[in-house]
Amino acid sequence: MSVQKVATRYAQSLMDLAEEQSILEEVCKDMKLLNNTVSSNRELQMALKSPIINQEKKRNILTGVFGTHFNKLSLGFFDLVLKKKREAMVPEIANAFIDLYRKKKRIISAVVTTAVPISEQALVEQLKSLVKAKTDCSAVEIEQKVDPAVMGGFVLEFEQQVYDSSVASKLENLRKHFIDNSYTKN
Repeated sequence: MSVQKVATRYAQSLMDLAEEQSILEEVCKDMKLLNNTVSSNRELQMALKSPIINQEKKRNILTGVFGTHFNKLSLGFFDLVLKKKREAMVPEIANAFIDLYRKKKRIISAVVTTAVPISEQALVEQLKSLVKAKTDCSAVEIEQKVDPAVMGGFVLEFEQQVYDSSVASKLENLRKHFIDNSYTKN
């Protein structure tokens, strides 16, 4: 069975338990914290995947890192994952949980790339409104990226759609138009 399938099954089980106990939001925050921490810490990733480190030591590592921040359900879920010897899949399970949560709550993730960081919250809200108008979602999470090659404007990506309103793309289109040589007299 693929890693993604197994991770999704564990994530679905955790989601069902969290809903049953009415703590879905808390568990989602836990999974986001877990995802961010593990993805930014190579040593933690390696410790979870290491066959040399025993289960008890891994439990102590996870409890030490997340024990004071996590809900009891999330910590108990770690114990289950460790008992089933699936600790190497903890990051994938967290990602799968976040994806399931977003689907359930109809939250879309969008990425906006600009030449400089967006400082105005009103502009971010306009981008969210644009995404909401194009989709059937209840909320939009926008991740901001900075790429000087954009030169100006923005590139907005969500659900396999790209809205490119960048200066770089407009210049490229203009360059292609001149290469076609449609301005010469026949």
